[in-house]
Amino acid sequence: KSLREDPATKSDYINLNELGLIFYSDEKYDSAAHYYSLSLQIDKSSAQIFLNRAYAYQDNGNHSKAIEDFSKVLEMQSNSIEALMLRGNSYTELENFDLALNDYNQAIAYDSTSARVFDTKSIDLYNADPVVFKERGESYLKLEQTEKACSDFNKAKALDSEDVDELINEYCTE
Repeated sequence: KSLREDPATKSDYINLNELGLIFYSDEKYDSAAHYYSLSLQIDKSSAQIFLNRAYAYQDNGNHSKAIEDFSKVLEMQSNSIEALMLRGNSYTELENFDLALNDYNQAIAYDSTSARVFDTKSIDLYNADPVVFKERGESYLKLEQTEKACSDFNKAKALDSEDVDELINEYCTE
C-alpha cells in the first residue's frame, strides 16, 4: 500500500525518519543511515530522505554512497543547490576534482543569487554564498589552476568570508 492509502505505513515512515534524525544528531551515522534506508523501503520518492541518508554517509566518510544518494536527489530535484554542493564536497574528498568543479559550477549557476554574482557593468557583488566559491577555489588549487582559485577566494572574501584569508595569503600574494 502507498503512504496515502495506509496510515500505519505513513506512521512507520515518519517514525523511521525521525529515528534517523535522532541518530544523526547523536553522530551515530551508521544507525542514521540504516533508519533512513528503512524509511526509503516504504517510500523511494522522498528526495529529503535520500538527502538525509547522503549526509549520514558523507559524515561517516562513505563518499561513494553519499554521491549515489546526492545523485538520486538531483534526479528528483535537478536544481538542488545543497545536493550539488555536498556531492561536490564528496567528489573532492575522493580527489575527483573535475566532477567537483562541475557540481560547484552548477550550484553557482542554479543559485538565484550566485548566478548574478557580478553585475557586468558595475562589478557589484550580490548576496551570494561565499562557501561555494571557497570550495570551488580549493578544487582549482588541487588541479593546479591557481589563478582561478585565487579569483574564487577573492570572490568569497568580497562576500565577507574570513575563511579564505589564509588561502589568499598562501596562494594569491606575489
